[in-house]
Amino acid sequence: MFRAVFFCFVSVIVYSHSAAPSSAADIVQRVFTARDGLANATIQDISFDHYGFVWLATQQGLYRVSNSKARRIDKVGFDSVLDDELITILVNSGQEHLLVGTNSSLYLYNILDNHFSLLLKPKDNETAHLNHSIRVVATQRQIDGRLLLLTYSGQVYYFNDTSQQLSLSPSHSFDNNLTWRNALELHNTQYLFSTNNILQLHQADGTFVGLFPWSDKNGSIRKLFQDKQQRVWMLTSKGLYQVNIDSLTVQLVPEIPYYVEQMDQDLNGDLWISSRAGLIFWSQENNILTLYRDELKQRANIDYIHDMAVDANGLLWIGGSGDGLAVIAGKPSFLIDDYSKKPPYLLDNEMVWSVHSEGEKVWFGTDGGLSVVNAQNQTSTMIIPSGFELNDSIYAIESLDLDHLVLATTSGLYVVNKLTNTSTRFAEWSGGKESLQDRVVISIYRDELFNDVMWFATTKGLYYWKNGNDDLKLQVLADGQQSLDKTSFNAILRGDQDRLWIAGGKHFGYLSTTNQYVSKLDIFATFTNIPIINRLLQVAPNIIWIGTSQQGVYQFNTQTDEIISLDQQWKIDCKVVFFLQDTETDHIVGCASAIIKVNKATGKVSSFSHKDGFISDEFNESAKFYDPAKGFFVGTPDGAMLIDLNKLAPRTVNDKVILESVSVFYESNTEVYLIPSQLSQVEPGASLISFQIAILDYLDDKPMTIQYRLVKNGSDSGNYVLLEGQSQINITGLSAGAYALELLYKRNGIWSSEPFQYRFTVKQFWWRSQQFIGALIFSVLLIITIFLLFRQRQINRFKLMNHALVESDERLRQSLKGSDSDLWEWHQSTQVLSLDNRGGVLGPEPHIDVKLADIPIHQDDIERITSIWQNFVIGKAETLNIEYRYQNKHDHQWHWLRIK
Repeated sequence: MFRAVFFCFVSVIVYSHSAAPSSAADIVQRVFTARDGLANATIQDISFDHYGFVWLATQQGLYRVSNSKARRIDKVGFDSVLDDELITILVNSGQEHLLVGTNSSLYLYNILDNHFSLLLKPKDNETAHLNHSIRVVATQRQIDGRLLLLTYSGQVYYFNDTSQQLSLSPSHSFDNNLTWRNALELHNTQYLFSTNNILQLHQADGTFVGLFPWSDKNGSIRKLFQDKQQRVWMLTSKGLYQVNIDSLTVQLVPEIPYYVEQMDQDLNGDLWISSRAGLIFWSQENNILTLYRDELKQRANIDYIHDMAVDANGLLWIGGSGDGLAVIAGKPSFLIDDYSKKPPYLLDNEMVWSVHSEGEKVWFGTDGGLSVVNAQNQTSTMIIPSGFELNDSIYAIESLDLDHLVLATTSGLYVVNKLTNTSTRFAEWSGGKESLQDRVVISIYRDELFNDVMWFATTKGLYYWKNGNDDLKLQVLADGQQSLDKTSFNAILRGDQDRLWIAGGKHFGYLSTTNQYVSKLDIFATFTNIPIINRLLQVAPNIIWIGTSQQGVYQFNTQTDEIISLDQQWKIDCKVVFFLQDTETDHIVGCASAIIKVNKATGKVSSFSHKDGFISDEFNESAKFYDPAKGFFVGTPDGAMLIDLNKLAPRTVNDKVILESVSVFYESNTEVYLIPSQLSQVEPGASLISFQIAILDYLDDKPMTIQYRLVKNGSDSGNYVLLEGQSQINITGLSAGAYALELLYKRNGIWSSEPFQYRFTVKQFWWRSQQFIGALIFSVLLIITIFLLFRQRQINRFKLMNHALVESDERLRQSLKGSDSDLWEWHQSTQVLSLDNRGGVLGPEPHIDVKLADIPIHQDDIERITSIWQNFVIGKAETLNIEYRYQNKHDHQWHWLRIK
């Protein structure tokens, strides 16, 4: 945060524990609820697959959980594909299958194909009144790899993952009138079987070995568990018992007298136990019990725990009756101690702005005063310096001498006695006049060249004090253009060549050994905005790291004036730098909400944040103190913490990005691929492809930030697109071709150097393929060519026929001309006669077109002529030979004409 302006075993536990288990800080890291798609239903069983998904058996179906989405699997439309929505058992069968048990049946679920196969169901004559005979109540993975399944009525089945065959064991015979609950294979291959109040020991072949002393009055047996140390535990309604196999006895653990139901062991070997009193953490290293009474109820609204499971990262998943699924993580190994309002330290104020430590004492500068912590007796005392207001803050603490501390505050300088806790103004202690009461003192720096000199950076100038002097002195500064005496300064560093580097709001430079100020602001000449520098650290000869409040970390070469962005080089987002620290092996960069560790030998960059176990998701500016013998103190708005930098480690190692699903939308249907590798080709006609993205970091519930691009084979890759606060990419309008979806993501806060790639091909309709289009074009061209050739031949034939007709007509005309006759043509379609009149018989016109009805025929000849003409036209007569009288329209005389 920025500144404003039983027996031997039992006795060991008894002496290692206090009278009652202690309470502890928040351990619930994340809760999945209805907001994430999870129904408010009781969670019965939890499992994990190798893809990174979490699987839940609930009273309302089977769910698959990713970082970004909880998806119900057994439901298609509005109905479940199973015979019962209440799922009781969920267990892995190889990498690609799950065994799913309901109240009455057992199914094999294929993860890749998203398909359920029925393995075990009631007999037909039992379906009307179902009993519990085939309900699987316990599963046990055997040493030989087979899976043993115990049913309610005591039947034992074996399931072979390879052959996927289920077989009934003939060697195990149990009373089917009893209700069986648990089965456990021991390290010596013997078996424990139990009902609610019977515990039996059997050989692997089913032979009965013995019966443990147990009765109803001792409570109900809830679960059997064998830990990594091969200790066997029995969880009951009246406490936790350890089972002694050799003597067939059980021994009560007196510190856990609660109703206990579930137990699991994390990667560190520590035990987690669910009880009606709360969640119990049992540290195996120091044999200490910690009871978390209310955390699950407050954070996840979980009343009773029905199952717990530890994943590959060591995270504990808890489900039960309530509204959610909780992810639990215990105290990380790097967290040495934490200081807050909670026991044991009970700080008055958790807003820690500054830290200093000597011996068994730690001083925290907070709002309203100074908290003094005694680490030995774990107590704290609040010191309020005289004249200190409630709204004042302590921004820096430095040792003044063997007996005193100097405090940099929002109301000047104060001195505090380390032993008596008495406080006074600086001037009263030094004998001078100046305590900088009207200034905000931002930082204190003890000069490494002159050990008796201490520098104070304030909002109104740079001051120094030399041991033995009475008063503070203002350092006179000027950059050649203006005086910097009243300027705000933030950071001071004595670098190599004995230069005193100083930086502030808009100033950066150094004081030479001759006390001359040299400005180096020109190194930012190409920057759009001059950064506000608040931290400086010499990391190598002539190399200084510059921490800014806006633009991240820069590396500055004091010899060449070269400046480069380390944020870009490290691929991190650390725009706001709160502190810089050097250790023997690493350089430490404190960002607003993360600590960056850079190994000096290898250059490896690691990032750590609240999800890895820090007490807060935000740090305070300059609130740090390093003691190689103790560790690294960091102040936050939620108190302070002491961490071992060498043990810093991420809680989630495998936090890569994955595709949760791919949905392809067609006009008439939508295809959903829950394992995207099953989709390699998108069929033609897809209107939209939707990619649901998830990250295998279940502790990070912040909105997702990724960069993506879609690359088509043969095309330019293009630039990445930043996607913030979304986990879905929708793409439309893809043409046919091969594509690769590339995603850049953050791995523990650092951008991946190589993208995640998902390759797929978009197919096209056959009529749009290049082959079809080419064949179609060729076919069309061939048809056109054939048609043109045929047409040309037809035209040529017509030309020949026409030429022959013309010649024939000409010959006819010549013959008619020689016989003083003319040629008449009848056009049936127009009822017109075309008459040659070369002889002038019909008048002076050489050619006459006339309709049949308009020919001037003598009245006495019309009936005869018409009859002969009609017989000729309709084909009754093959020839025409008539003679009739015709009136010439020029001389109006009647003339005889003959037509043949």
